[in-house]
Amino acid sequence: MNDNNLPIFAGDMLRDITVGTSCLAIVLLVNIYFFMKILIWFTRKAENNVNSSANRLMGRFMVAALLMCLTQVGSILFWAGVIYKSGLIDNLRIAMLFAGSCYTTLGIFPDVLPKGWQSIAFYIAFSGLFAFAIATAAMISMLSTVSRRAYEEALKNK
Repeated sequence: MNDNNLPIFAGDMLRDITVGTSCLAIVLLVNIYFFMKILIWFTRKAENNVNSSANRLMGRFMVAALLMCLTQVGSILFWAGVIYKSGLIDNLRIAMLFAGSCYTTLGIFPDVLPKGWQSIAFYIAFSGLFAFAIATAAMISMLSTVSRRAYEEALKNK
């Protein structure tokens, strides 16, 4: 990069940081909100139904997992909408595939963002990484409850 491009690069990076971190914050806040609601719902159901079977609790765990997956899909759709509405990608389907590829960090879709906007992909990936980490922590907590109930049930049936 020559010195003449430095101000352009700095401007692009400042713009990307502003857009990227703003969207990242929205995605994380929404994900944290819904993941906590799902975790609290699951925990309350488990506590209120102490005598229900481990299989019933596993069913609730599956519902919670699916709700968390839907929350993740919503995040991908949000990113796709931002990219599409900003005019960065003029095809909503392509925007969704690109956002999903970045969000899941699979990287299977080519970079189709216009020159100067490529670093937005980092922020999409960051939001996915953090969201998956938070969802994983919540699911481990729920799975601990399920496995404890299954173990208690196995001891009773011994």
